[in-house]
Amino acid sequence: MRIAVVGGGLAGACCAHELAVSGKDVTLFDMGARGPGGRASCRPAEGYCFDHGCQVLAPVDRQFQNLLSNWEARGIVTQWEGRVGTLEAAMGLFTPRHKTTADVGDGAPAGDEGDKHCESPDSSFCGSGFFGALQAAKLYVGAPGMNSICERLLAAEPNVTVETYCRVTRVDWDGEQRTWRLDGLRGQSLDHSKEGNTPYFLGTFDALVVADVMAGTPGTPGTLNIDQEYHPLEKHFSAMAGVPPGSLFSAMIALPRALEGVPFDAAVVKGSTDLQWICRDSSKPGRGRDDGHECWVVVSSADFALRMVQAMPLSIDGKYNPQTQVYLDSIAPKLLAAFQDCVASFLNNGENLQPTYLKAQRWGNAAPATSLELPHECIHDPELNFAACGDFCSPEFGAHGALRSGHAAANLI
Repeated sequence: MRIAVVGGGLAGACCAHELAVSGKDVTLFDMGARGPGGRASCRPAEGYCFDHGCQVLAPVDRQFQNLLSNWEARGIVTQWEGRVGTLEAAMGLFTPRHKTTADVGDGAPAGDEGDKHCESPDSSFCGSGFFGALQAAKLYVGAPGMNSICERLLAAEPNVTVETYCRVTRVDWDGEQRTWRLDGLRGQSLDHSKEGNTPYFLGTFDALVVADVMAGTPGTPGTLNIDQEYHPLEKHFSAMAGVPPGSLFSAMIALPRALEGVPFDAAVVKGSTDLQWICRDSSKPGRGRDDGHECWVVVSSADFALRMVQAMPLSIDGKYNPQTQVYLDSIAPKLLAAFQDCVASFLNNGENLQPTYLKAQRWGNAAPATSLELPHECIHDPELNFAACGDFCSPEFGAHGALRSGHAAANLI
């Protein structure tokens, strides 16, 4: 059985891996030029490297902990012993997170179901601890970057073929043969795809898994073109398009020296209108440097992202509005200034941070504000040999929900 998986983030990689383990032949298509990963990606630039998307895997229940323990034994993830806690921005007060193993030994706190989806897109951060970072007994990351999680999952099984820098643009169902035909484009930037280019045949498959909510949303880089009047996926794509996006921005900041006076490696920020997370990226395993420079990543608040997106919408007249370098260059100084304000009390004599590298990233659908209410945590249509997965299908939030949904899709397809 040949199965196509569209989207190489955590949900797609997990689904493809488990399908391959069960003996299926899997081809995964991902738009990323640097390889799979999606939001769990890593940005190399000018000798630096940043986890500018997913920051950490925080197992907040036993099932998630067992999965990550298995992955740790296989070298897919590693524990991060960073100093993590809460930063009261206005007071410059850092409080280390409370660590407990409860009654599950080396697992997650018992009874903690983890962060749910944001109740409001205006909330300063989702849940009570940034994707479970304050609740979990242990924290995990990929090494040397978060993108290595998806890469190692997909490389673990020989019957997975990965097509990167490949944008699937159309899927068609052959009811007589009960197969899916995929067409798409290779080698095009997500933000600069040229209209008028003719997609070409990518293959025929017995089943299709879509692991990207953008596939069903017009005016996004991952939109799959279907005829809304008759296409069999219309109802499923309409449901996906109805999931409200939750945008976030991140900034990648390299400094010429370590901020030794800052007493944390990562902090959930309270009391800031602009930031919800600050992380000393260089403190994660496999990311140390011998030149004295230090890499930091900050993640915006939902409120900050809302203000920026209102000024520059994700789409205009149904067409994707790319994040140009000029646009991002206007965002990065704002996030740097917010970072400066948050750590100012820990710096010497009002030191002004002078980055050697500064770039911003817009995540148009970083964290869906709500999820679809589904019985199996994925969309499944057995008549079409179709499934869709991602955290937009799960009541859990972020990486945890993506992995649960990917697992569910692999079991059902």
